[in-house]
Amino acid sequence: MAASGSPDFAFYEQLLALHNEMLEASHKLDWESVAELEQRCATLMSQRPPTPPGSDAQAREKTLLLEILAKRQEVMSEINAWQEDVRPMLRAFGTLPR
Repeated sequence: MAASGSPDFAFYEQLLALHNEMLEASHKLDWESVAELEQRCATLMSQRPPTPPGSDAQAREKTLLLEILAKRQEVMSEINAWQEDVRPMLRAFGTLPR
């Protein structure tokens, strides 16, 4: 908890920052960084602190989670678009079934 008695949302802010980095990496087609950042997100999620009961805490948590999910959806859209772009090339090399 933060000094004011309200919960410390540093966890969610850090998770949001990682998703922002992931989105930037996907814009640059830097898929290795996207994968590394995804792993960092998974590690961080395994350390998620419980949210104390209380409408203010839960409302802030909800706001941050919605931002995180929106960023994640943007990253997935980038990944899906890239996969569609490279699919014909992968088929040509025989890496994917025709």
